[in-house]
Amino acid sequence: MVSALRLAATGGKVRRTVYQHDESLTDDQAVRDLRALVRADLLEQHGQTRGRYHVASAALRELAAPALRPREVVDPYKRAR
Repeated sequence: MVSALRLAATGGKVRRTVYQHDESLTDDQAVRDLRALVRADLLEQHGQTRGRYHVASAALRELAAPALRPREVVDPYKRAR
């Protein structure tokens, strides 16, 4: 499930077929995982049947925000003055 959450948290669309292939899951396993993530309010489902995809819910976006903020890069070789 981590790969699906990571993709969604970084703004991607999670499609069952891609998730299933990436994680080497059966159809039933992939469907079960995505349904569990929707029930846990981490993903939102959009579309119907073949056009269905999942995106990050507001709760997941809030959880992921600190990790996605750009951070200042400090040069370890530059002397402090």
